Amino acid sequence: VNTSSRTKSIAIESLTRKQLEHTNATIWMMSPPCQPHTRQHTNQKEDMNDPRSKSFIHLCEMVSTMSEETLPRIILLENVVGFENSNSCKEWRKVLKFRKYNLAHFHLTPTQLGIPNDRPRYYSIAILHSASNQIAKLRVQSQF
Repeated sequence: VNTSSRTKSIAIESLTRKQLEHTNATIWMMSPPCQPHTRQHTNQKEDMNDPRSKSFIHLCEMVSTMSEETLPRIILLENVVGFENSNSCKEWRKVLKFRKYNLAHFHLTPTQLGIPNDRPRYYSIAILHSASNQIAKLRVQSQF
């Protein structure tokens, strides 16, 4: 346990580009609020105006402006089925394409992974194009 540093809780939408770049994180794992994207939501096309989407929209803006050398190499995202049809996800895909990420999407249920829960979820993985070769090398080196 590293006791020399303290954790700090702040709103994601208050993070600056400089703060995110300073972390130089290799992997981001995200699960944006799902309420604006649920199939039961009556205003799904208004998802970008929903206050619960502010943090995700802010991260889209940050990724589009961060310097390339500080971008996360891998971004994992989980949300409800239906998120992939939202305006928020369309904006996310646009930003990832602009920043040259390779993107894959999946609908999975936890039971497919051996977890006893049959609730389908949307997952995506984005791999920065410049990191694809490095990741492939790691995969080859880690095979048993």
